[in-house]
Amino acid sequence: MNKIIEDSFKVFLIKAANIVLRILYVLPIDKKSILLMSYNGSQFSCNPKYIAEYIRVNYKDKYKLIWVVNDKKEFLYIKEKGYQIIKYNSFEYLIKILTAKVIITNIVISNYIPIRKKQFLVNTWHGGGAYKKALYNEEKISKSIKSAYADQINLYISSCNRFSELIIRKTFNYDGAILESGLPRNDIFFLGNEKIKQHIKDFYDIDHNKKILLYAPTYRDLNIGVKYDLDVKRVLEALTQSFGGDWVLFVRAHHATLDNLSINFDTSLVIDTSKYPDMQELLYTADVLITDYSSSIWDFSIMKKPCFLYATDLDFYKTERDFYIDINKWHFPLSQNNNDLIKKIMNFNVVDFNLNMELHHKEWGSFEDGKATQRIVETIISRITD
Repeated sequence: MNKIIEDSFKVFLIKAANIVLRILYVLPIDKKSILLMSYNGSQFSCNPKYIAEYIRVNYKDKYKLIWVVNDKKEFLYIKEKGYQIIKYNSFEYLIKILTAKVIITNIVISNYIPIRKKQFLVNTWHGGGAYKKALYNEEKISKSIKSAYADQINLYISSCNRFSELIIRKTFNYDGAILESGLPRNDIFFLGNEKIKQHIKDFYDIDHNKKILLYAPTYRDLNIGVKYDLDVKRVLEALTQSFGGDWVLFVRAHHATLDNLSINFDTSLVIDTSKYPDMQELLYTADVLITDYSSSIWDFSIMKKPCFLYATDLDFYKTERDFYIDINKWHFPLSQNNNDLIKKIMNFNVVDFNLNMELHHKEWGSFEDGKATQRIVETIISRITD
């Protein structure tokens, strides 16, 4: 009963705020204004970043690019590029989000904000493919929360058929327009820009001849029953034996999982890259990826570079969150302990893996071709000029 009362009160507050903020409708919509944010202002990254940069470079000063941030001091470097930066949840934010012609985000906009009918809200989401369930306990969450994923959105971006069907349509209950274009952030994997790799290695002061293993466990709603106990020394030795070269480990952890990583960062073989601003640049630079249920496997699979699933809490995770499709059908080598992971690395067959990645993209119905950003920007610009 208390939970019902609590949910009802939240709905009441959302509706009340929604009504009050309509006062700002007296302000005109600025047809040249595009507001963007990634993870509610915490990063300059992901799909919104790549859309924004494309517009900034190709359309020069034709549009006002407004980037939402949590800490203005942290993002002064994008202000120097020409972006207007505003603080998330500030009064300025409320004004700008209700007067921008276009709003682009990679998660949901808080549903207390009454987006106007003449605005154009694009949700790019922040992952491709269709692996773990997009919402924790999605069958149990209230309709009012779930409506935030559908009600005010004008356009969703999709990476593949299964994302459109299983996540956008079924999970988010969205019946509006979908641009099946691929993800802007994944165009990077089609460009072949070696300067990115050089920059990453210089940034972390490592030899350009070193090979990189990226370990990127996914975010968990509950950090119960999981052990991030990657045996770094043995895994790197196995990579040397299987692929040759000298290796270092890049660890990319979500802030909610970092404290649980049983990895020694005091060794020169391990580098914490959790705060590097652009995950896609790390993926592009890495030679091998180890993760568990992260959608980064979708991004990495585009390049057909070796990727291993290391899932120490598989049974628990299936019970608590579960998957859209059986993990054994994802076509990636799967291990639940270090010994098996090392065997999978040692027995890796590049020909079989490449065929599996082609099958993976065929089964999932991939839209990725390196031209996603251009398609999306053209769609956005067409709405501005309507």
